[in-house]
Formats: sequence, structure tokens, C-alpha cells
Amino acid sequence: PAGAAGRVTLEWFDPARDERVQIGDFHADARATQAGPDLFAVLEPDGTLTAVDLERGTVRCGTKLPRMPAGLEHLQVIPWQDRLRVVAGRRETPQEQKQLEGHDVVSPLPQMMPGDDATGQAFTGSVWAVSRVGGEPLWPVPATIVRHCLHRHQPAELPGLFFARHLQSRRDGDRTRLSVLVLDKRTGHAVHV
Repeated sequence: PAGAAGRVTLEWFDPARDERVQIGDFHADARATQAGPDLFAVLEPDGTLTAVDLERGTVRCGTKLPRMPAGLEHLQVIPWQDRLRVVAGRRETPQEQKQLEGHDVVSPLPQMMPGDDATGQAFTGSVWAVSRVGGEPLWPVPATIVRHCLHRHQPAELPGLFFARHLQSRRDGDRTRLSVLVLDKRTGHAVHV
């Protein structure tokens, strides 16, 4: 349902009990996604993250993500142990576009090809780790990703978050290179580039 101007009301509905619970009003440009089997996450452009318990229809946790960049375009939330990985795609800055200026095509590996959503597609954005319980950020700063592809079929129990991409340059005789980035899920540091 529509809320106040520029806001959208999120409502939880249990069809078995014909029960409705209003979760809250969110910015109209917010992005939302399922965050595992029991959570639904909403990220607003100002960095406000809200995790909703899908079984109870209650807000499980909320937080304000530090250093939220402008231009939020898509959201993925990946559960891991007692944490959530929040992956927010955004528009590239002119400086970031210049970094990959010589490459005509940046694409995922064939086994990473996207399904019906944005998973697997090249994106630029930020990655945070937050507590599943209290929502507090667990890394001092977010990791910044520039036009990488999140590998969607990686085992959830691994301590690393894997990104890979093909870089193809027509100016260099159609030369193709593979680029791999691995972030430590515990710290957010790049452990392999």
C-alpha cells in the first residue's frame, strides 16, 4: 500500500491465520530481498537496513550502515553463520568508469550466468557484514567492489566471498583475462586479488 509521499508501507501477511501486521514505512527508492529462509531485508538509500522475521512478521533488527554511497540500484543479502553480508549495487562514479576504460566487455563466468535476478551480473557497490541478532556493523568500513560478479553458487560455509569476471579488450586483439577477488567474510579484507 502507498504511504506518505515518497514512502511505501511494508505489510506482513499470514494467509493461514488471515493476519496482517504493518512492518513500517520505507523510502520509495529502497531495495528489498529475501535474506535466507527466515528473513526479509530492506535497504533504504540513506543506509537504513531493516531485517524482518518472516515467521513472526516482526522487525528482527535494524541498523544504519556506515558510508552508504549514493545511487542504490540493487540489493543482495547473504546469510553466513551469525552474520549477514549486505551487497548493495550502485551507479559507478566517473573515476570508477575510467578504471575499466580499456575493456569493452566485463561479464560473469559461464557458470555464474544470472538467472531471473541480478545475481551474477557485474555490479559496482559496497559490501557490509552485520550481526543477524542486533544488526550492528561488524566491519569498520564496507568493502568497495568495482564491476565484479558475485559467484552465486559458492558454498555458504566457506570463509571467503568470491567474485570473478571476464575482462575482454577489443583494442588488445580481443584478449580475454580472468579477474578474481576474494573477501574474508570475517574482516572484509581482500585476501586474493
